[in-house]
Amino acid sequence: GATASGAPGNGHIELKTSRRGTQHAVQVSLEGEGGKRVSRELLVDTGADFVVLPASLLSALGIGADRLRPSEMQTANGKVQARIGSLPAIWLGQSRIENIRAAFLDDAKLGNSGLLGMSVLSRYTMTIDDKAGRLTLDAKGGGKPGAPGDVVAEGAPPASEGDGAEQGGEPAPEGATTSSAPPAEPTPGTVPEAA
Repeated sequence: GATASGAPGNGHIELKTSRRGTQHAVQVSLEGEGGKRVSRELLVDTGADFVVLPASLLSALGIGADRLRPSEMQTANGKVQARIGSLPAIWLGQSRIENIRAAFLDDAKLGNSGLLGMSVLSRYTMTIDDKAGRLTLDAKGGGKPGAPGDVVAEGAPPASEGDGAEQGGEPAPEGATTSSAPPAEPTPGTVPEAA
């Protein structure tokens, strides 16, 4: 049972926010090819489909132009040319979130900021506490972000729990021993012959 993330506590993330006009900014660490890390302040933007970054970061992240596809993006200032690609990961505090869709725009079009958009935020339920200056993200589906379609219902017992498996309408596979009958163990109270 490997987790989707490797980092503990990925299901609940708290980040300090700074006000930038009407928007909130958070400090993140972008992970590029070969584990290169770049720290950036990104504006929290639920209106952005992707994480949006200035194109000047491409070389620092080790992402080649051949890995990107040109695209047109609608922004608050109208349509702009963007290049869409993937970041190996983004770090929010101690939590590493993998495989992030990102759009790279000319720095001039972006005012040198960046946006933390829905390619990250949609994996979480988001709360911003304005007074405390805090962004809280809780993973949807019980602490395993990044795996849509693989959501385990919270509190569901694991299927291997003995007789519960038979009643759940999920027959145990042929020849599988349920956990209530461990194989090859003498039952308590019997003494092996060669005592």
